[in-house]
Parts: sequence; C-alpha cells; structure tokens
Amino acid sequence: MINKTIKKFNRIVIKIGSSVLRGNSGINRSVINRIAKEVTKLISDGKEVIIVSSGAILFGRHVLGMKEKSLPLKEKQALAAIGQVFLMEAYKNAFKKYGLKVAQILLTHADFDELERWKSSRETIECLLSKKVIPVINENDTVSTEEIKIGDNDHLSAMVALRIGAELLLILTNIPYVYKIEKIDGKKKKFPVYKVQNEEELDELMGSAKGASSRESVGGMATKLKAAKMCMRAGLHMIISDGRKKGCISSLSNGEIDGTIFYPSEEVSSIKKFLLSV
Repeated sequence: MINKTIKKFNRIVIKIGSSVLRGNSGINRSVINRIAKEVTKLISDGKEVIIVSSGAILFGRHVLGMKEKSLPLKEKQALAAIGQVFLMEAYKNAFKKYGLKVAQILLTHADFDELERWKSSRETIECLLSKKVIPVINENDTVSTEEIKIGDNDHLSAMVALRIGAELLLILTNIPYVYKIEKIDGKKKKFPVYKVQNEEELDELMGSAKGASSRESVGGMATKLKAAKMCMRAGLHMIISDGRKKGCISSLSNGEIDGTIFYPSEEVSSIKKFLLSV
C-alpha cells in the first residue's frame, strides 16, 4: 500500500520489540544489522530517526545463559542492567558499518512528568539529531519500580513520539499485521487489518484483536493498540509491522506501508500540539 503522506514525514520514531531481536540462538544479529542498514537509508533520504528499543532483559538472559522464565522484579532489573550494555554495543557495531553513531538515553516516568526533566531530555535528543547521532531510548528499568514504571516500550515510544514532535511512530514486532477475529460458520477466523481510520474502528479492533506476545515483552497487541489510540488522538500516524521482514523500514522513504496503519482521528490544533510537547 502506498501513502504519499508517509513519504513526506521527516521525523520518525521506530520502536523495536524484543521479539524482533530474538533469534534461534538467543540474539538475531543479522536483523539488527539489517535494521541499521534500513535506518541509514532513511537518514540519507533526509529523515530524522529516533529508536526506542526493548531487548535489555533478552540480552541479559543471553549473556548469562539463562532460560526464559518468569522472574521477580529485582532479577529483571539486574538482567536489564547487564543486557543494556550489550544491547547498545550491538547497535553501536551495526551502525558503525554505515558511518553513524548512536547514543543511549534511559528514561523513567518522572522524566515525562516533570517539565524541567523532560525539557532537558528533549534538548539532548534535539542536539543528537542535529549532529546526525541516532538516539536509542529505553526505560531505565534498574531504577524503576512497579509503581513508577512507564509500563512497556509501546507506551514509552508513543510518549516519546508525541513529546518530540514526530510525525510517525513505527512499531516493529513479530507479526505483519493486526488481525481481526470473526466468527464464520461457528469457527473463529482471523483477517489482517490494513488500516484503521478512526477511534470507533480502533475500539472495535481492541475488542477482537489477537497478536503475538513474548516472555521478554511486557505487553502484547493490547499495549500496541493503546499506543495507537494515543497517537491518533494527538494527530500522529502509527504503523505496526513485522520488523523481521526486509524493507519494513526503508520502504517508508517511498511511502510504502507493509503493515497496519492507524490514521489520526482528528486535526490537532497547534496549541494542542504545543501542550503535548512540553
């Protein structure tokens, strides 16, 4: 599907889920390298790209040779602390091949709630973009408790997209589309949804959508649809796509959409956009 509006967007937030980074042996480095190549294509076409990446706990498990299982918060925090180093190293090495540098930014709920803290974070992101450095954002799991956690990186990526003035949020996961479940002849069947044009359609979809989730991901399809509602209400476009598929990122330069696109539900005034950004 071609969308000429998407082609014109200059600032894009890309959220990369743990399910995209996982491989048969733990970490799929070929996917990370391909993502770096495609992001480089966007940047060479004049786009500004901000990455929100999950995967710290996944990398932590991999480094320690731990199997996937439920863990208490303190162990997840320790794994995140270990894995974040190796996650950033993977991005650093992947983008280095294309002459680009990355920078780590770890955020908590307080960074959005307190004006001065967010202003500082935003100015840092703007400075990095001006220097052609790619911000790689994650939640600071080591200091976040259950009470103050943002919750999941779908929500985090939507908050970043809204506050940084992005025009598009691309959420990469391990399924190609959002699916709608319908009963036909007494049997449940799923059908891909290519576009969601208003909140009524989104609410209907939230009642029937099914999607993949994983032990490393906090959310699933439900959190992605909640992020979509945030974007739609704020005047942003959002796309859910399969991050393991070649061209899922670079095709945006041509306005090509390979996934489910969510359109803004209303025109947002410049005043509202300003209030969302502060």
